[in-house]
Amino acid sequence: MMHESVWRSNFSKKPVCIEHEEYRGITLGQLKRIKSIIVELCADDNFKWEGGECGVHLSAYDVNLHHFVASVTKPATKPRDEGHPTGGWSLVEMMAEGPQKPDVFVSHWQARSA
Repeated sequence: MMHESVWRSNFSKKPVCIEHEEYRGITLGQLKRIKSIIVELCADDNFKWEGGECGVHLSAYDVNLHHFVASVTKPATKPRDEGHPTGGWSLVEMMAEGPQKPDVFVSHWQARSA
């Protein structure tokens, strides 16, 4: 679903293993990077949602985290043997330089637009 060139241009570095989930906090800069990926995909008419609405192209305003996780994160982080103890990388591990202890915990509803 996700165009590999967009993924490679945004996540070209080797992922870093962050053993403890509590140190996989996402930074504001990383969230902004996710938003820029969504905007880039939508500008090129490449964000196609094949969930409940079959083959619908979404605008950047309409994309929510549910769309992003299903269309981008899951395909990119699917389990594979690349030296990670669990066989697959988290999105934060693909973006971070090392462990990232969060300052606060914010819960979210994925259905709001990103």
